[in-house]
Amino acid sequence: MDGIIAAWLRLETRRRGRSLLILALLVAFGTATVLTAVAGARRGGGAVDRLLAVTAPATAVVLPNQAGFDWAGLRALPQVEAVTTFPGYTSTVLAEDPGDDSPSPFVAADTEAMRTIERPVVLAGRLPDPASAHEAVVTPAYAARGFTVGRRVTVLLPTPDTAAAGIGGARTGPPRGPRVPVTIVGVVRSTWYADEPDGRGHFIPSPGLVAAYPDEILGPDRQAPLNGLVRVADGGLPALRAWLAGRGDVEIADRADELAHVRQVIGFETGCLLVFAVAAFLTAAVLVAQAVFRYATTSAVDLRPLTLVGMTRRQAATATAAAVLPSAFLGAGAGVLASVLASAWLPYGTAALYEPSPGLDADLPVLLPGGVAVAALVTAGTAVTALLPR
Repeated sequence: MDGIIAAWLRLETRRRGRSLLILALLVAFGTATVLTAVAGARRGGGAVDRLLAVTAPATAVVLPNQAGFDWAGLRALPQVEAVTTFPGYTSTVLAEDPGDDSPSPFVAADTEAMRTIERPVVLAGRLPDPASAHEAVVTPAYAARGFTVGRRVTVLLPTPDTAAAGIGGARTGPPRGPRVPVTIVGVVRSTWYADEPDGRGHFIPSPGLVAAYPDEILGPDRQAPLNGLVRVADGGLPALRAWLAGRGDVEIADRADELAHVRQVIGFETGCLLVFAVAAFLTAAVLVAQAVFRYATTSAVDLRPLTLVGMTRRQAATATAAAVLPSAFLGAGAGVLASVLASAWLPYGTAALYEPSPGLDADLPVLLPGGVAVAALVTAGTAVTALLPR
């Protein structure tokens, strides 16, 4: 009887090769759609945590908004692991981008930036030399506007007197001080160096810019207030708040609270993607089930004469399922491959702004079991359908 089944499979491949190919395409399309949505939801849901895990993130933003703050004392606290400062009310202006006078999250005032705290992942190029005033990095949205790695731009700085007036709140007009040539050397991302939805992106100069032009950025008397990013050990935030409480009107923003809203938005987007996955699964199940039913019914009619020479219904169902098996696994495998290729466009929405490793991603815990399950369900469904009484 095994010889009869083998002969039947060869005959079916020749007679109904087109139908089996169409079934494989249906399985591939359904598998790719569902698995891509599920894997994309998992990837997006974990984007913030994966980015935090590799970027030495800040615990809090400390905003004294006053010159002369005791940053040395803060750094000496036993709970504090890393600190970097940046002048408040300061931005960089590029001659090539005159429409945006605040493109930077901050202008780093020390070499700790992008090194010991909020060390961003490098998506292209490299980090800037902290000792050079002529290097900078950008975020992906800024790079997408043509400011890619290797491009040279000109940073426009105010004169020291104009800087002092601006720090004091006076309207100063366009910068008329030094014109600093800067080369963009990298594209970076962290939860601090992150793009906003539909934002223009950020230009982030090396700490060497402040070191080379302190009068033009901090003012001739260093009157620009320094704010800072601080990372403390687990459980150390209350102690930091207590230390700051006796030092004037100092604001402190918990980065976890700031990221909570981001997580909520991503959670909503992930939920929508999972709902889409369920809808896609139901739609694919109906389409594939119809194709399987038609094939199994036709195959059962063709196999009926063989039952007269001893083939049982179970053997007929096995022959029908065996003919479908290659199409099921071929379609499921193609669907898994298509899902890996489609991952280059995921995650989407807000999660894409926090993805530390954009590009292709093979979520094997989803793709492998999913592909095998699809092939097994199609094959088993064919066998069950063939066994139904007619």
